[in-house]
Amino acid sequence: MSLCKLRYRPNAQSTPSLDSTVTFGVTVTVGEYNMGSSGSHLFSQAIGCALTSATICEGQKRDKTRVKKAEAAHEAPAKSRRVLRKQAQQPAQQDAIRAEGGPSYVPGGFLPPFSM
Repeated sequence: MSLCKLRYRPNAQSTPSLDSTVTFGVTVTVGEYNMGSSGSHLFSQAIGCALTSATICEGQKRDKTRVKKAEAAHEAPAKSRRVLRKQAQQPAQQDAIRAEGGPSYVPGGFLPPFSM
């Protein structure tokens, strides 16, 4: 949905429905996820909300924190911790599958037998 198609008209006579409130929230969230704080800033400007310098500075701080966290998760020590954790979980998962009598899903297991 285009940012310009959503219009928020605050007045005393109409309250936004739950559907429009959810659509509004989802649009802001998707914009923030894809474009960082500039996405939510663009959306705010599209619906007529004025932005102050404080709003822009806080958005830039959020973006810096988000980028720093993503870079830390991508570094080698963090990646090796994830790999070790996954390798430690695999034997327990395999034991649980064996205790249940084998895998619960096999390819083609739900298809009826083919007969001619």
